[in-house]
Amino acid sequence: MFSVKMLRWAGIATLFFFCFFLMPTDMVRASEEDDLLKARKMYQQGDYEGSIKLLSDFVSKLRKVVKQKKKVADAFYLLAKIYFEVGDDDKVDENLRKAFTTFPTYAPPESNLGFKERADRIKNEVLSEKADAGEIDQATAKREQAKVIPRTSVKKKKKFPWLLVIGGVVV
Repeated sequence: MFSVKMLRWAGIATLFFFCFFLMPTDMVRASEEDDLLKARKMYQQGDYEGSIKLLSDFVSKLRKVVKQKKKVADAFYLLAKIYFEVGDDDKVDENLRKAFTTFPTYAPPESNLGFKERADRIKNEVLSEKADAGEIDQATAKREQAKVIPRTSVKKKKKFPWLLVIGGVVV
């Protein structure tokens, strides 16, 4: 019915179309994450200008995609952090506003207390502006503002691993 040659060519064509149509989407997704990681590494190494350029390109690419809002907010937050290190106060506030406007519940861990206080202040301002404009309800804004208040860490009491002891005895 079908010759071996014909089946072989059909297999090669199927493999080609599979690679052609499915691989680029995975590569784009991987490159988005790579860009953010690359920008973070550049920031940690002190290459602020390169990091700013990479993050600006990253934001312009993803800003229109609704599902990528958290990544865009992460990029704006990192840009604000870079500008904070450089000392450009206007751009710090501008990028923090953009981060919290894009993704209001965004709350990354922060070790720099000066920057954290500033980010919390801007986040509260953005949340109250959104609540006043009716974009989010008052209860959500209050809940989000309550999350911003730093909490003291509470150590959990360690439990004895009885299950491991019983399993060891059985074995």
